[in-house]
Amino acid sequence: MGWLFVNKDARMSAKDYFIKEFSSESENGKLTVLDISMRGSTSYMAIERINKRTGERIVFAVVCLTSQRSREYYNFGYKDIEEDMGPCYYDCPERILRKLTVARSEYALKWRESCRAARAKKPAKLFNVGDVLVFKQPLFFGNIGKFDTFKVTSLKPLRFWAVGLGACRFRKSTLAREYKVVPAGARAEKLFSNAKRQLAKRIAA
Repeated sequence: MGWLFVNKDARMSAKDYFIKEFSSESENGKLTVLDISMRGSTSYMAIERINKRTGERIVFAVVCLTSQRSREYYNFGYKDIEEDMGPCYYDCPERILRKLTVARSEYALKWRESCRAARAKKPAKLFNVGDVLVFKQPLFFGNIGKFDTFKVTSLKPLRFWAVGLGACRFRKSTLAREYKVVPAGARAEKLFSNAKRQLAKRIAA
């Protein structure tokens, strides 16, 4: 189907709106949104359909594209695409794919495979905020000095902090050097505290 624009209460999230809009019940059947994930302006849903007369139960995926028009009366628009239509959007999380029953068509099957293939191509996250990197060879920062211990303070953009240096960013070539990663936690904090004490000793000397 095409785009549908409605007047949505600004206090209601797109997720809550879809749960209400795509859930219904009659004497013949019932539709329930089992799970929903918003990826930017695109929604992925696992919807359960139960036929009360036959007892048949299926769970299928629906992709909803959304558009916001905050200054207009019809302030929220969406376009829903069932997986049988072969949506060209493949950011559906695995937790939703796992809830789906057997694909009802070749289009649905190919869409699920494409979602999993797209996720497999995504690079693994290298760090988490709070991780501490310790380089085998210290990095030289001009007149400021040499540093080998850096804490991850931000992922987007990727930023680090070194005692005595402050905030910094690395080129890809720098991250290609040899280093170890101490996961965020008590050990990482202790390692970073040691770096602070060593700096204080150098200053005192």
